[in-house]
Formats: sequence, structure tokens, C-alpha cells
Amino acid sequence: MSEITRHRGCRQVLATIKQPIETSQSRAVLAVNAELLNQPTVAEIKIELAQGNGGIPSND
Repeated sequence: MSEITRHRGCRQVLATIKQPIETSQSRAVLAVNAELLNQPTVAEIKIELAQGNGGIPSND
């Protein structure tokens, strides 16, 4: 255990600092996952390319 974490007050301060950081990290992961789910799949892109749309999804 490092010198700073041996002191109860320091541990509490570190825990207080870590909580919003971990919350922000979780929110960032969820945002990235949501964005990835909105992206076309490789199969969808291949279909669009085969249809001659240049890989751009149609609005059908």
C-alpha cells in the first residue's frame, strides 16, 4: 500500500475523486456503444455497394 493510501483522510479524498471519474467513464462507454449500434454493419454496406449506391444507405 502506498504512503498516501495509508491515511484514512487521503483514502476518503481519493474515493471522492474516483467516483465522478468512474461515472464519466461509464457514460462515455455507453455513448460509444450507442453510437456503434447506429452504424451500418459490414453486410449492410456490402448490400448497398452491390446495389450501386456507393455504400451510402438508401432512405427506403
